[in-house]
Amino acid sequence: MSITVANWFDDWDTKLLYQALVLDSTTAPAVPPIPPVGLVVGPVLRLKDINYNTMLYRVSILLCVKNQVILPAPVFEWFSGPAEFTSLPFLLTTGFLPATLIFTGNIGADVYQFYRYDLDYPLPNDDVMIRYTLDTLTQPNWRFFVPSKTTNSNTAIFSCNGYSPNVNTQKFHGSLWFDMLNKHSKIHYNQMLGLGDQIYSDMVRYNCPPVQQWWAMDPIQKRNKILTAAELQQIDEFFLLNYIEWFGYGYWIGNTPNSQTTQGCFPITLATIPSVNMWDDHDTIDGFGSYPNWFQKTNVFSNLGQISFKYYMLFQHHVNITNPVDFLSDEQWVLGVTPGPYVQQLSHSIFTRLGPDIALLSADCRTERTIGHVLHESTYDVFFNRLTTEFQSMPFTHLYVVLGVPVAYPRLIWLLWIFGAPLASTLKWFSKRGLYGKDLTNKASGELEILSNIKDQWVAFNHWKERNRFLRRLQHFAKRNSVRVSLVSGDAHLGFVGRLYGTEFSVKNDAVHDWRLMFNVVSSAIVNAPVSNGSAIALQKKANKPLKFDGDTAQDVVPLFDVDALDNGVKRTNTGFYNKRNWGDLIPAENVIATEYIQNILKIEPGKFVLPRKISEDDPKGWNCEDEIAQVKNNIPYEITDNCIIATLHVEKDTYNINSETSFFSTPIPELARYFSL
Repeated sequence: MSITVANWFDDWDTKLLYQALVLDSTTAPAVPPIPPVGLVVGPVLRLKDINYNTMLYRVSILLCVKNQVILPAPVFEWFSGPAEFTSLPFLLTTGFLPATLIFTGNIGADVYQFYRYDLDYPLPNDDVMIRYTLDTLTQPNWRFFVPSKTTNSNTAIFSCNGYSPNVNTQKFHGSLWFDMLNKHSKIHYNQMLGLGDQIYSDMVRYNCPPVQQWWAMDPIQKRNKILTAAELQQIDEFFLLNYIEWFGYGYWIGNTPNSQTTQGCFPITLATIPSVNMWDDHDTIDGFGSYPNWFQKTNVFSNLGQISFKYYMLFQHHVNITNPVDFLSDEQWVLGVTPGPYVQQLSHSIFTRLGPDIALLSADCRTERTIGHVLHESTYDVFFNRLTTEFQSMPFTHLYVVLGVPVAYPRLIWLLWIFGAPLASTLKWFSKRGLYGKDLTNKASGELEILSNIKDQWVAFNHWKERNRFLRRLQHFAKRNSVRVSLVSGDAHLGFVGRLYGTEFSVKNDAVHDWRLMFNVVSSAIVNAPVSNGSAIALQKKANKPLKFDGDTAQDVVPLFDVDALDNGVKRTNTGFYNKRNWGDLIPAENVIATEYIQNILKIEPGKFVLPRKISEDDPKGWNCEDEIAQVKNNIPYEITDNCIIATLHVEKDTYNINSETSFFSTPIPELARYFSL
């Protein structure tokens, strides 16, 4: 089908088109569905940046073709026109993008070529839809939405996009990617932030022979093992194939007969919402960066990090790490100063604008990570130098800071004391001999499994001081520049909104002047299984009492989850944490009001107040905006203003329902009033 003015506003019925793909969420064919020749991955869209100095919207498109070395790259043609229906006459703008061969990889005798197409599109006066074709062919989802030069964009967020090796996927018949597609067709997300674990590579320890054999060795053998060239190639082929299967088909098979899925809506989404991704541990292997130094520095484990980093940069950022211009010189990067000790590369954080009033800093918290620190102090200096420079160039009022692991999280320090004490030695002795808790011990490092998980957290004692220094610098940046800082995280396998706030302002319900106020919006997991009820209850009990951050700042959790996600009206006692699958979005209030679908649900009004809570789609009052609302315990009402952000966690209603419906749990993120000095 050719793209013309006549069919520009086609009926993109996502439910009709993609519902059947959800049926495969609990199954996967025995053989990966990769054809012997042709396109195997893509199109995969990536937002490089939105630049208000050059007035350019920069996006790249990645394709991977198999066994077509003698054929030319696919021809990419794009068309741009109005994003919203209009009865007025209009013309389409069109153009072709040159293909750049950025990488060639091999799996056995098969050859995989990666082509990148770069589009530098002038920021338009009005929102624009771009549709595209490959070799004159198109698909309904081959479209994306470019915000105007005055529009603050709509952002979807997700994390934990895959399953751990032994998860019983038969409990999860729905697909939250299907839900995101359904909402995207009405809301138009301009980008989605991958908050970490966009792919699960944990099966490398079971399906890659050199790693599987090494995992079973004793510590001395592990230290001494040096990979041969053939073994390195096997690991390389594992990561390449794992990415092709997941990014191309949403295909995965785990460790048990009940551990398999085909997330067919995931590749569909990659072709219609540009990504801004940041890696976390599972993009390499569970816990990478938080194991003991001797273990991390072994030849095998450090090579896992280096090879996974190569393919992370290729598939998620469309960059070949051997190309110094793309890898080290592009203005999107905020590069660390010192290479990470295990990956042996500079950390690659990202800065971009997401609108004239919104900036994004996505922090690479994995490349430099050790047990002792998440980032070098010099990297934090680079962050704030870049933020200051960008703010001085063009001020912004909201800053999203992506930190893969939650920051405003209850401290479970008592677990470290228990499992780090003499009890740990006893448990490890029994576990290693299979007498008790045989899965308690990590078979490779010899540590208790729970210890490596806890040590990965910002709130662990080994990262606590570093966390607090970073948060104070963010608070001072917020006050100095009147910028509302919001933290965005994943990893936790449940949804919640952590909160730091100034105690003096909370008493007066004066959020717009509270420069200490920072929400930590945590969305996890879009695919993986959530944590147990017991874990969620333990977190809630710990969060019931606000944590003192300093003399003027407290930390708690927003009591967002007042009722069950199912539309049954059942009240929840665990109002702070919801252990169901979820994804989220961050939408400027002005866009909510201008978008019929979401405004019909929320019914927000600037100048009025709301409580963070669930909003039912069939509630005629919507969010129930009021001129005044009393604070209910620690549920603080916030004012809807033109420049606030509406943060929503879309929580799955029923894991067995293929309709994959979610409920809205929303809170405003207030703007910050002007300050003139510290």
